[in-house]
Amino acid sequence: MEYLGVGQVVVSKNPMRVQQAILETLAGSGNYASVERLKRMLRRFPEESIDEALRHLVDGGVIEIGEYKGHVRARLTEHFRAPRSPRAPPARAEEDEVPETPMPSLPFADSDDVLRTLRVVVEEARRFVRGEVYLGPFMKRRMNAEFPKMTNEERKALIDHLQAQGCLRIEKRPGESGQYSVMVLEHSHATVRRIWRSLAGARGVSAAEPVAPSDATLNTSGM
Repeated sequence: MEYLGVGQVVVSKNPMRVQQAILETLAGSGNYASVERLKRMLRRFPEESIDEALRHLVDGGVIEIGEYKGHVRARLTEHFRAPRSPRAPPARAEEDEVPETPMPSLPFADSDDVLRTLRVVVEEARRFVRGEVYLGPFMKRRMNAEFPKMTNEERKALIDHLQAQGCLRIEKRPGESGQYSVMVLEHSHATVRRIWRSLAGARGVSAAEPVAPSDATLNTSGM
């Protein structure tokens, strides 16, 4: 399919959000949609922001744009197409029979808060093909909303605590303006598997993995 260039446009103040919305929309539409239809579905964003996001996604090899039957169509590239559902490694039957044990607490957070944090991480991970959660946006958006009375240091400590318990790991990825951090779930952990399975079927898993954030400020310092 031949690539079509997208003209010079105004850069959105939050390009990552627009890119993610495009990927979710394409994944929910069978991995492709005409650009005209895509813009109608995303009319909450300025058209110039959508054009700019499309250009970045094409440059990153995440989508391809070309003419198909007289229409300009955007399509996820093969590597980024959403599968029916990402699956956790199957657990042995005897593991499912082991009673669930409370998550270790922290001085400022009880066991329920720790479990709630892990559940939110799993919810986010299920939305993406690779199951990776961008740490910076997650801390600013989900953690602030879930624990508004905690300090930033306490919210970060919850993630560190989950990493120390073997529930997840934090890895660095190369971006356009430096490295950024992602959280990767450890499916060998029994509680991670239980939460993952409990969320299965609750809602459709959609989006392909967004391109790397170009803004280095998305990184969470010290993590």
